[in-house]
Amino acid sequence: MRKIKNSDDAVAGIVVAILLVGLFVTIFSIIQTVYVPQWMEEKESEHMGEVTSQFAYLKFATDVQLYSPTNSNLSISVPITLGSDKIPYLLSERSYGDLDILSGSSVVTIKNSTNSYIYSLGTIKYSSRNSYFVDQTFSYEAGAVIVSQHQGNFLSLSPFFSVNNSQIINISFTLVNISSVGSKTSANGYSTTSILTKYLSSSDQTVTISNITNITINTSYPSSWKSYFNETLEDEGLDYGLSSDYWITYSEDDNWIILHFNTSENSNSLDLSIKKISAQITPGWIN
Repeated sequence: MRKIKNSDDAVAGIVVAILLVGLFVTIFSIIQTVYVPQWMEEKESEHMGEVTSQFAYLKFATDVQLYSPTNSNLSISVPITLGSDKIPYLLSERSYGDLDILSGSSVVTIKNSTNSYIYSLGTIKYSSRNSYFVDQTFSYEAGAVIVSQHQGNFLSLSPFFSVNNSQIINISFTLVNISSVGSKTSANGYSTTSILTKYLSSSDQTVTISNITNITINTSYPSSWKSYFNETLEDEGLDYGLSSDYWITYSEDDNWIILHFNTSENSNSLDLSIKKISAQITPGWIN
């Protein structure tokens, strides 16, 4: 009579398979919960660095258009990357962004004892919608580039503002007004789009204002302008204080900053220039 023998080979194979599946699930869970967020945060951080470089190039392009007489009719296209992609084969969220040309989003008012000069300015603004890294906003405003996030904001590229402190305070200030062309004033998503800009020299305005009392900027970034004005004026030897050359008041909640000048101490003169840049989010063209 044939004897039936006991064997544990099949059971051992099942146990090994279960252990391998468990090991795979554990490794995948660690990668998904620990490493994927770190990789995506780094990826989104690199994207923010890319947008920083692109806005620096945007300012360079407009500077060339404004101050190069041979390029007054030149149109320049600057790429802006809206978002970043996902990590292949793993569960992750891609980042998105919004790019807008905003008309009248900031207002500059210059006053002296007799008149007020009011200028409404358009801006170019990029806002990120990150899933892992801190969200940031980049704004081209009045010729400056301002970077903002939840913790605060700073002016990364300066406007056309200079001071000569001699017998009188001579100030030169050029305001860049962004004007949209056509109906395409916004873009969103994660792909790369472009902004096409062109300098409209026929719209130039210049005025010299004597004995100005204050310069007011209605802006979403008053602290950035405060730091910039204060540093620039102090570098030229002007003294800060109510009884000195100048002082600054501002409100983060109400979005304004006022640069005051003490005309009883020094006479001053402001050479003000307003230049218009026509901008369009492409694909498209500027006539």
